[in-house]
Amino acid sequence: MNELKDNNSLNNQVLLIDDNPDQLTLIRLLLESKNYKVICANGSKEAFNCLEETEVDVIVCDVMMPDISGPEFIEKLRTSEKFANVPVIMITAGCNESEVDLLLSGADLLCNKKDMNRLLTSQIKLLLS
Repeated sequence: MNELKDNNSLNNQVLLIDDNPDQLTLIRLLLESKNYKVICANGSKEAFNCLEETEVDVIVCDVMMPDISGPEFIEKLRTSEKFANVPVIMITAGCNESEVDLLLSGADLLCNKKDMNRLLTSQIKLLLS
């Protein structure tokens, strides 16, 4: 886990990955309302480009994406020494994979989209503490 830079979430950068523009906007607004800096990526290719250019403290990644799945993204992420230890929260609206399988794929935490307003920022704080 990353060391918390200080108690001010303005110093923490979140990479948000989702192929749904409306979902990106909703989650971005939620995180920005809690003073997180948010970088949005529409899929894994764009996410890896962002990671090459910007240091992030935590990644919030959708499970279901058209280019590669969230678990496949995390598997690829974890093979890179540079990104292997970046904490990842996988968000899901409900999918065929069990929660255990998603965690075994390398996600640090899971968040159901229906619970995001209540849980996501707390999960980010937990990973950064």
